[in-house]
Amino acid sequence: MILAILIYTIPLSFCLTERSVRSSSTECSESFQNFNAEYADVRSSPSAVAAENVFFLHIPRTAGRTYYFCFLKMATPPSRRCEKSYDVLRLNTSIADCGLLGSHDDLSVMQYLPKDTAVVTQLRNPVDRILSAYEFVIEVASRQVLKLNPRKKPKRKLTSTKNVWPWSYLAPWMEADMTQRQAARSGAAGTAGAEGSVGTDPYDNGLFMPLRQFIEEPIVQDLLHNGAALQVLGATNYTHWKDGHGVRACSGSATLHEELQAAAIARLDTFAHVGIMEDLEGSILSLAASMGLKLGGPAWKAATDAFEEGEGGRVEQVKPDGSYRHPEPLGRAHEMCVARARKKAATRKAESMRALVLPDGSHVDFGKDTRAAIDPKLIQRIRELNAADEALWQHGKTLHAAALQRHKEDGTLAAVSAGWREIDAGMDPSASGSDRQQSDELRRKLQAPPKHSRRKHHRAKR
Repeated sequence: MILAILIYTIPLSFCLTERSVRSSSTECSESFQNFNAEYADVRSSPSAVAAENVFFLHIPRTAGRTYYFCFLKMATPPSRRCEKSYDVLRLNTSIADCGLLGSHDDLSVMQYLPKDTAVVTQLRNPVDRILSAYEFVIEVASRQVLKLNPRKKPKRKLTSTKNVWPWSYLAPWMEADMTQRQAARSGAAGTAGAEGSVGTDPYDNGLFMPLRQFIEEPIVQDLLHNGAALQVLGATNYTHWKDGHGVRACSGSATLHEELQAAAIARLDTFAHVGIMEDLEGSILSLAASMGLKLGGPAWKAATDAFEEGEGGRVEQVKPDGSYRHPEPLGRAHEMCVARARKKAATRKAESMRALVLPDGSHVDFGKDTRAAIDPKLIQRIRELNAADEALWQHGKTLHAAALQRHKEDGTLAAVSAGWREIDAGMDPSASGSDRQQSDELRRKLQAPPKHSRRKHHRAKR
């Protein structure tokens, strides 16, 4: 629980500084040594079971929604969840038992958390992460630039992607670039081969910034390249540590590269759990084992109305945790949440991509096939720009495999999933009749094809 401080909101201190080697090797070395020495004692609790708090260090584009929203939060009753902190860091001590925090904050957020905090995270192949970030920022920017139909007004207040780091920087930047290209195409309309003409390569056309340019841009260098290593170190552009900005500015120094890489790996070794996106199911099982959770155990739904602000600004729980019990056990609730999230994301992506029309009449399509066709030299360049993240990911795979083996040998992995699918075909035996009906209805909705697919079918039929 977070009792050591009284902080209601902590605005993130953003600082964009182009990484360079403008500082001398000596200055960079001294800066890094001071940074390492000052924060050497900041360590994750080795056990997520015994820890007072759990912090999910969410590295962007690593299936964090599956990890955090569809598992960690569902496994945690509302009274133990900290306030959402993806747009701004919120730590509220009036929620006395707050013990689960998830955000894009880097490790420096630990200065606001109790020492007994277990850090868990998820890594991904850095090449895939950069490609995913590129595709996602284009999707987000296109919705604004092309004036696509806005989403229906949600029943509850949602956090806008454009208020979440790093998209708070990247989305407006990409919007401005797309708007310029759109104007250039309009001015060059009807002029063959003129500037602003459109090609058919999803990663290199006049509709938006080509991938080869994107990866070399200073803002991308600062926010995305080796971003996982900098988050693990606590040295991103929104670090809460005073020396973090200096370390990040020196991260392009060849003389410091190996030191930074080794330091990030050493930090990762202290984490209570490290997952790998390439083995998402195994990572979830390992996470459950690390936290002492059971897939046949209880799950809790979103609880946006569980708390109200009382006298003196204190937040008080007005509805008990039991009001938010999910009708299904954790394992089934997690699967349903993932299916719903993926379906929603696929629908929104399809809407954005359909608006990006290429000269041959097809629309931009990002997927496995298009990624496989990217120039190998470009892929190699991304790998070079993310050497520290590559080393961190490789080490993370080793940690993940070792943890799975350890959980198998000590029996905790078997205990996590033992018998849960046999509980009334996944239904929590304590669920009421109305809960069972609600669950059945949700399953049917999730099994239906996306709305855009149905519309496409009807048009073809006519």
